[in-house]
Amino acid sequence: MKKFFSVIGLAALFITGAAVPAQASETPTTVQQEQKQEFTPYEALQTVRDQEGTDAELKIDQYPSVSESGQAFYQVQALDLSLIEQGDDGLLQTYRVYEDGRVLTV
Repeated sequence: MKKFFSVIGLAALFITGAAVPAQASETPTTVQQEQKQEFTPYEALQTVRDQEGTDAELKIDQYPSVSESGQAFYQVQALDLSLIEQGDDGLLQTYRVYEDGRVLTV
């Protein structure tokens, strides 16, 4: 029986007790790591709220920009809605939020 399973590539199921062959178990980890590397606008907004403690209305670019040094960042603007209603642009502050969690005031 062991010889039969090793011929068709399923020996790892029974020898190691794993639920999937060894090479198949590595794939989800790689996929999860690639998915985690994607930096979303939502994460950038949360980073600004957490680090800067602002309750202002936040506006963010849909796609990240790239700095001169090649690092991706989202530009986030803190806005005051009452100033906008009065005809002002309402801009309180502009931030650059980098994937590594840095928030720089522009």
